[in-house]
Order: sequence, then C-alpha cells, then structure tokens
Amino acid sequence: MKETNNFFKQHVYNITNAPSTLKHIAKYDIVKAFKVLIKPLNKQNITATQVIGIIFRVKFKDGSIRSISTYRKGTINDNIKFSTLFKHLLFLRSEDYDGEEYRVTEIIFSYHIYPIDYKYDPSKDELSFNKDFMQTEDKHFLDHKVDKENQIKYMKPLGVFKLPLCYAGSDLFHKQILKLNTNLSEENITTDKKIKSYIIKLIV
Repeated sequence: MKETNNFFKQHVYNITNAPSTLKHIAKYDIVKAFKVLIKPLNKQNITATQVIGIIFRVKFKDGSIRSISTYRKGTINDNIKFSTLFKHLLFLRSEDYDGEEYRVTEIIFSYHIYPIDYKYDPSKDELSFNKDFMQTEDKHFLDHKVDKENQIKYMKPLGVFKLPLCYAGSDLFHKQILKLNTNLSEENITTDKKIKSYIIKLIV
C-alpha cells in the first residue's frame, strides 16, 4: 500500500491469471482482492464501524487505467457489500471492455479511512445496487433505441447525431459512433464543438 496524495492511499492487487477479462476478475479475483485490502486494516486499530471510501480501478495490459466505480463509502464491516457491488460493476463494464486490448493485469483500490468521529449516515447506502443505483450505472435503463443494421444501442440527445451507450472514453465508443453516423468522420469527432462537448460530459 502506498499514498497517492494527502487524501488517498493506494492498494494494488496483481491478477493471478493476468491478463484477464473483467468477467473473469468478477468471478475469481475481486473478492480475494478486497479481502487482501481489508485484512491488514483490521490490524491497524481501525474499528469495524469506521468509514472507508473507495474508488475501484483496473489497469490494462497496455498500462492504461480505468475507473470501474465512482467514490463509494461504507464501513469496514461492509466488505461483502463492497465486493458484491464491485463484482456487479465489473459485469456491467465488461460489455464496453471486451476487446483483447482490454485485458487486466492489476486491480487498484484508491481508498481513504475516515476518523472514528466522522459523521456517517448508514441510511444513505452507497453500496446497494437497487433500482435508483441501476438507473445511474446501467446503460440498459437509459431511454435508448437500437440501430437495426449494426445492432448498436444508442441515444440521440441533440437530435443531430446518434451516440452509442458504451463508455465514452473507450475505443469501442469511437468505432460505434462512426458506424452509427455515416456523415461523421474521424476529424468531426475531434473538432466538432457540439460533439466534443457532449462526449466530454459523458466521460466526466
């Protein structure tokens, strides 16, 4: 474990059968990885009810790093909830990262342990994937259409061009937006202000 800045510490878990797919990690690695993170924390005078905040990331074989989760908080006792949530997100993200170039070598947890007196409202459960959570995380809950020719799910928010529902920072998004919009070119994607501004919103 190492500190990445004054707020976060970083824990890196090397995948056993690297490089692996997100689905493989969901089935065989994420629970082990989280246990390896939590075990030493239990020996550092950190109580089971203390709050921990985590961003779950993965490192691909080309060295690039992607966030699988947003910043999520829970208690040290919530290890099963954390593992279940991260497993669920891995399956969701696997559709966007299914190419050979998206094989994972490392799991990365950027985390912060809050002081014992930190005020935490357990009723605001950030670790459950209920209907409200699914509507924010799962693209299949978005209002969308399917392009019959390419079998690509998309939305048309600006009424001008079609935007695929895969992660906007991925190569797959780049390929699908060109397939869906034959009037667009590589140059349009990087120079058209209207397209660029909307893609930036999706990534952020």
